[in-house]
Amino acid sequence: MIAPLKIDADSPCEKSLDTYPAMMTIDQVAQACSLHRRTVERWEEVGRLPAAIRNGRFIRFRKADLVSWMQSGCPVRRIRHSKEAA
Repeated sequence: MIAPLKIDADSPCEKSLDTYPAMMTIDQVAQACSLHRRTVERWEEVGRLPAAIRNGRFIRFRKADLVSWMQSGCPVRRIRHSKEAA
């Protein structure tokens, strides 16, 4: 089980999202939250971040989803696992 992250209301990540577009790239999320790009990719894969929107090879995060996620205490979202993985 993955524990939720602890980001307080004064998080530099949440404040810095104001300057970013409504749809953020992995690199923009990583830069805004002072994380490595691969960390953002892994956290999205395991459900530690809000679900990304995928269009072919392009991946975007809704800024509103990220802000809401941070304000609600950074909960881990549920991921359905396929029967093949079980």
